[in-house]
Amino acid sequence: MNLLDFVDYLLDPVKLADFYRQQGFSPAAVEEGLTIYLVGSTITLDADIRLLSFEETEGRINIQLAGVNYVYVLEVDLAIDLLRASEPGVVTKLEQANRIVEYAIYDA
Repeated sequence: MNLLDFVDYLLDPVKLADFYRQQGFSPAAVEEGLTIYLVGSTITLDADIRLLSFEETEGRINIQLAGVNYVYVLEVDLAIDLLRASEPGVVTKLEQANRIVEYAIYDA
């Protein structure tokens, strides 16, 4: 799943909770907070995402797990807040995903 597709989950708490269950995240990991990472070494909309716990990343921005590189984007809760606080007119999924990418690059 890429960031553009994940926007739907960020905007729908029920869908996001189902996604967490399907991915096997424990309630403790969800409560602690999950972070969006992109697979690869650059932040792009078409890169696959992976949600990782703090336990897995220890807060690092660029990590490698099992030989795969990941780059930090944003904590899930912050991404949700960012989308909820979007200025009027930011309505498409593409614009919302771009907002997350811009925040990750320039403000995070």
